[in-house]
Amino acid sequence: MSIRTMLKSKIHRARVTDCNIDYEGSITIDIDLMKAADILPYERVEILNVNNGARFSTYAIEGNPGAGDICLNGAAARLAAKNDIVIILTYQEVAGDQAQDVKPRMVYNYMRVTVNLVREMKQKGEKITMLTAYDYSTAKIVDEAGVNLILVGDTLGMVMLGYETTVPVTIEEMLHHTKAVVRGTKNALIVGDMPFMTYQINGDEAMRNAGRFMQETGCQAVKLEGGTTVADTIKRIVDAGIPVMGHIGLTPQSINQFSGYRVQGKTPDAARHVLEDALAVQQAGAFAIVLELVPMQLAKVITSRLSIPTIGIGAGPYCDGEVQVIHDMLGWFTDFVPKHTKQYAMLADTIKTAVSSYVNEVKSGTFPTAANTSSIDEELLKDL
Repeated sequence: MSIRTMLKSKIHRARVTDCNIDYEGSITIDIDLMKAADILPYERVEILNVNNGARFSTYAIEGNPGAGDICLNGAAARLAAKNDIVIILTYQEVAGDQAQDVKPRMVYNYMRVTVNLVREMKQKGEKITMLTAYDYSTAKIVDEAGVNLILVGDTLGMVMLGYETTVPVTIEEMLHHTKAVVRGTKNALIVGDMPFMTYQINGDEAMRNAGRFMQETGCQAVKLEGGTTVADTIKRIVDAGIPVMGHIGLTPQSINQFSGYRVQGKTPDAARHVLEDALAVQQAGAFAIVLELVPMQLAKVITSRLSIPTIGIGAGPYCDGEVQVIHDMLGWFTDFVPKHTKQYAMLADTIKTAVSSYVNEVKSGTFPTAANTSSIDEELLKDL
């Protein structure tokens, strides 16, 4: 009788919590996850690293219950890094005539990126990735691709709603879109962008609106634009237990004051002002800060002076991470293309081609066909 090797269980998209090169070769797994996936201590497991494509075998040992431990030890630690996403598989041999009855046990171990993990990434020199998303479907794809943070930016006013700037965006619009993004994600840290005039009026108003983001959307942090002028507001929000991401350099909500999208910090005095803003935001308790449209040399200085991560956009390669508007980097928004954007796809052309094909096929009668619908016996309709 033939024997087949079949999938027994799968822990899907587990996040590596540590790598220990000096320990015996193995993978430490939270014992609760082991039980859920029917994995015994010292059982052979196969590991697939989603981040780097590595695929290898080792054996499982028990980790602390409820701690979410996924720690690669010994030689296996060289094949992953902390925060990598891995898939853990086990197999079983069954008689050929029983193979069709095998039902693998599937365990989903989702763990969101936290503000502490973001801080640790800077300390370890690991680049931080952030993209915008504004809806459930896009956020789901971005999250599954392994982006660390998703910003529900007020840029949605331009790329989704057709405003000329971000200034008209309301808090109700931001809450609506942030809810959708949170529903579509399981891993990335979601940052809600506080729109114009939701935190500038006074501290009470800022607290109320930051609280709405956390309570009504389920996001994990909020973002405020400004430096020394909003430092007190940032501190008050942070003291209330709400993580804050800062944003300095070009702050789009102040576009009318800047008279356009201009690089900031190009003179000694201007550069000193941007640095002072960065230090004030850090001192106020922000966990990270966006540097937008500042010279890369200034961004390098600021990044070296801060203990919190810097996330650049149009700020060069020396920041701790990068953020881009997803519609820009996918060639989806065609009104203009910022200099700081690299287009990894041209979705606008792809969508136009697909829609044109659809229009032509509907008009010509080649779509839909019988294959795209259901049918019944025409005799059932003879009395209609």
